[in-house]
Amino acid sequence: MNMKTECNRWLEEGWWIQVSPLSERDSGWICGIYKKSLKTGNWLTEYSRVFKTPKACYSWGDVIIESQVSKNKAL
Repeated sequence: MNMKTECNRWLEEGWWIQVSPLSERDSGWICGIYKKSLKTGNWLTEYSRVFKTPKACYSWGDVIIESQVSKNKAL
C-alpha cells in the first residue's frame, strides 16, 4: 500500500501521524500519533517517540494505529 493510501486510511479511522526533525543536527526525528476526539473534533496526542529515521517513525506509527483500530473493532 502506498503512503497516500495509508494516510487516507488512518484519517478515516480518526488517526494521524506527524513526523518532524529534531532541532539538533543528526539528533533524530520525533513521531507524534494523534487521535481525533469524537466529542470535540480536536486532535489529541496519544503517543510520541523519537527515531533515527522518518521511515522508522511511520513504521512504528502504523503498528500503533493498527493495534488501536483492531482493539476498538473487537469491543
